[in-house]
Order: sequence, then structure tokens, then C-alpha cells
Amino acid sequence: MPKRKGTYITDNILTKDYEQIHYEHPEVPYQTSSSTRISHSVVMGIPHWHNDIEMAVVTRGESIMDVAGEQFVIQKGDGYFINSRQIHTGKSRDRDFIYVRFHPILLCANEYIEKTFVAPVINDPNMTFIHLSKDIPWQKEILDTVRLIYEEDQKKNDSMPLMIESSIFRVWKILYDHREKEDRKRVPDSHHMSSLKQMIGFIQENYGNRITLQDIADAGHVSSSTCNIIFNSLVHQSPVRYLMLCRLKYSADMLEDTDRSVTEIAGLCGFPGTSYYSEMFHREYGMTPSQWRREIRRQQKEEDRNDR
Repeated sequence: MPKRKGTYITDNILTKDYEQIHYEHPEVPYQTSSSTRISHSVVMGIPHWHNDIEMAVVTRGESIMDVAGEQFVIQKGDGYFINSRQIHTGKSRDRDFIYVRFHPILLCANEYIEKTFVAPVINDPNMTFIHLSKDIPWQKEILDTVRLIYEEDQKKNDSMPLMIESSIFRVWKILYDHREKEDRKRVPDSHHMSSLKQMIGFIQENYGNRITLQDIADAGHVSSSTCNIIFNSLVHQSPVRYLMLCRLKYSADMLEDTDRSVTEIAGLCGFPGTSYYSEMFHREYGMTPSQWRREIRRQQKEEDRNDR
């Protein structure tokens, strides 16, 4: 994709610290998907961030979102908007949601549009997160558009990218028109946020290795005590718990996407032994790794039958 020189968004280079979003059509940088949580216990995701805007609608159950140190309970029928580069995660038990992600470059038709309408929203500390309510008309319009984008993307029509891009522009106009109407939010200390991103990036790069608290703190150029303070204040969990959740999350991905044994996955994800891994997995997900894999495969087969 060609880059214009001297503009804020197009000069923002991705680093390894960011979650990389994979688009089906890189020329139209958006992604739609759905997510189902099947655990019998409350599961906390791992905090992460990306340059992409994220919008979602909860279609079943509820989800608790944690964004830059603040928590929001999202009920069925409601949703959320998360701005670019915001650290966020969620925790839930049984819930379904659909989401749309798109890179802000999709909105940058020219430099004037970028500087006048896109950058002001991207850089507005009041727009880090919006809890979208179905009971507020302008927010309901965004929620309905998220559903429309998801449904149209499933059809895979030739002109589908045009419809989706026009829908995203419509959502952006709504956000731009209402950006002054939100209550001001507390802006986390930028130095602490920068350190947190460095420490999270380090953990995500090295979760399969032996990592100490001091290693994590060194990655953020802070002391061990400050490391604990930053994690607990901004992501509401200790760095040690974050490391555990990161290992469990990547192990769950391997259980779903590969045929590796539970023992092999435990080793690859940094666990000292299979029994300890199974115990931690059961504590977090409400089932053993083997049960998780069977349930995921069962759901996949059921979805395949329904798609036929």
C-alpha cells in the first residue's frame, strides 16, 4: 500500500510490540469475526493492543472489558468502540460477540480527510473507549452497522468491500460528530503506559522461556515494585498473572489449531510440567486441556454442518 509522506497515521510504523492483524484483502484493511466463550469459569484475556480500531456487539451473555485501567460491563445487545493503540482485554464466562477491526488508513482518502477528520478522533484522549448502548440512538446506529458489516462480509460478494468501506465511513462520521459529547476520561500516565507496552511486548515474545519478575521489569526500564504497580493499576493484574494468562492463551490456540500433544504444548508455552499446566488450565478455563480440545473440535464440526 503506497505511503504518503509526512502524515501522522501513515508514518506510524508497526513494531513487534503490537498485535498484527491479518487482513483477507490488504488493500482494504478490515477484518470481521465472531467469538464464542465456552468456559464454565470466568476467563480473563491477555491485554494487548493494535493500531486497528475495534468495534463489537455482544450477542449472548455479557463481557467485562478492561481498557487502559478502566472496566466496563457490556451486556447482550450492547457493544464497544476501542480506539487505535489502546491496551485492552476482556473477561467472560459464556458469551458470544461479533467484531469488526479496521486500520485507520482505510479512512484516509487524502491528507485533508486524514488531518481534519481521522487524526482528531484517533488522538482524542476522550475517545479511547466508548461503551455503546442499544438504548442511545446514535450508538445503536453504530451497533447496527457493525452487525451489517459482519453479515455482508460473510456473503463474499464482489462489491462487498465497497459496502463495508462506506459503512465504516458512516460510523466514523457518527463518532466524529459526537466526540465532544462524552465525559472526559482520566488519561493514564504516558511514561507508565509506554513501560507497560514494552513489558507486554517482552512477555509475548518470550512466554515460552523462563521469565522472572526482574526480567519483565528490565524490559520496561523500571524497578520490580514499579512493574507491579503499573500492571495492577493499568491492567488490574500482576505481571506474574499476566505471564500465566499469556501462556494459557497461546496454549489454548495450539490446542485448537494443532495436533501437538498436551505435554508438548506445555513445554512450548513455558510450563515446567504437564500436571502443573493442566492444573492451571483447569483453574482458568474450567476444564482440562484435553477436554477443551474435544469441545472446540465438537463445536467446529457442528458449525461445519450448519454451514452446509
